[in-house]
Amino acid sequence: MTWEGAWVRSTATRRRAGLALLVATAVGCSSAADSGSGTTNSPSTTEPARADVTDPIATTADAAPPTISPTATAPAPAPAPAPSEPPPSGNPTTAPPGEPGACITDLGVRERIALLVWPAVYANDWSEAVDTVRMNDVGGVLLMSQAGVDADELRSRLLELEAASRHGLIVSTDEEGGDVQRLRNLGELPSQRQVSQDLSPDAATDLIAEHGTIVRSAGVDMVLGPVVDVEPNVGEVPLQPSRFFDGNPDVVTDYAAAYLSGWERAGLLATLKHYPGHGAASGDTHITVGVTPSLDDLRDFDLKPYRDLVAQAAATDAAVMVGHLTVPGLTDGVPATRSAAAVAYLRNDLGYGDALLITDALGMAAVGIPEPEASVLAIAAGIDVVLFTMTSRTDEVIDALEQAVTDGRIKIGDIDDAAQKVMALLGRDGHTCNGNR
Repeated sequence: MTWEGAWVRSTATRRRAGLALLVATAVGCSSAADSGSGTTNSPSTTEPARADVTDPIATTADAAPPTISPTATAPAPAPAPAPSEPPPSGNPTTAPPGEPGACITDLGVRERIALLVWPAVYANDWSEAVDTVRMNDVGGVLLMSQAGVDADELRSRLLELEAASRHGLIVSTDEEGGDVQRLRNLGELPSQRQVSQDLSPDAATDLIAEHGTIVRSAGVDMVLGPVVDVEPNVGEVPLQPSRFFDGNPDVVTDYAAAYLSGWERAGLLATLKHYPGHGAASGDTHITVGVTPSLDDLRDFDLKPYRDLVAQAAATDAAVMVGHLTVPGLTDGVPATRSAAAVAYLRNDLGYGDALLITDALGMAAVGIPEPEASVLAIAAGIDVVLFTMTSRTDEVIDALEQAVTDGRIKIGDIDDAAQKVMALLGRDGHTCNGNR
């Protein structure tokens, strides 16, 4: 079916198959958890959630949308190995000398694993952020709301954080605009919806590039956006409507392309999200299970922007965020973040073979298991980087991944491939594996 036909379907119609599988999905999630390392199918409750956030795409303070003009008004910047296989030797099997990221040969297994682990860091506990980076040498961080921190202070903080790492950091943050903007103090950015209603794609590129220059000058490397979920034309969407571009899949593609160009012009890496599409899911994965329409239903509608943007994404080194979405006919009853089939479809069928793949935050309700085990299942499925919002879990996540390599649940070659991707991105700014030690 063409997208023109898909576009006229109502949300209720598109969700019908997903809703019918909600119970089966919950059972499937439990089975997957039990077959992993014996963890139970319940979100971890050993540590209270942060007061200001539950996951990396939670809303920021509600504010009246800014008036848009083509010129930004922000201030100037101041499958696992067979049981008979021997344990991994720890010697990297990828990255020939001279290739980007080749220095991972200088790192041990745990150090390579740490490159794939990106915990959240918070303005109100910066000492914990610095200690976490220094003790674990993670490859990146998820920068949460920096309310009350101006551009100069943020730049100083991020330089401190980078100096604490042996190899530098990829600092990522949610800067979609509107409700989801971590760095509002650097200048307000309109929501995607407002931009697509009020500006042309060319003007949107200019807006994003100007704002992005300020974000980049503060020390940020990666923006977790744009959202390329497609909103059905009838019914409610499970996320805030302001997060969607206003239009059909072609409109979404046009504006997403504009954002990719703008972020690239500013020197920032971008991230397409939330594969395989949150627009017609049965629920908001922050708070419940999210079942999408079937894969056949998604192909020419929700997945069309990914297909159309693949060349530009590759040219700009854009990442893809995988959502905790269950897809009938693809994920076998578990979220895409632990489905090897979903990852293979993204890499092979949609063409994102070499892209950096990142999980949505692993503390979200749709995950249903603790972050350490969810991290193991995500990396085993073929995702490169795991994000989570509980900074104190960093040790546990690295420990769990290291044990999974020892047990043969994760191939050391997959760790090496992902670590090389992260280190190659760090190399864009001149970082090497032991540059700060």
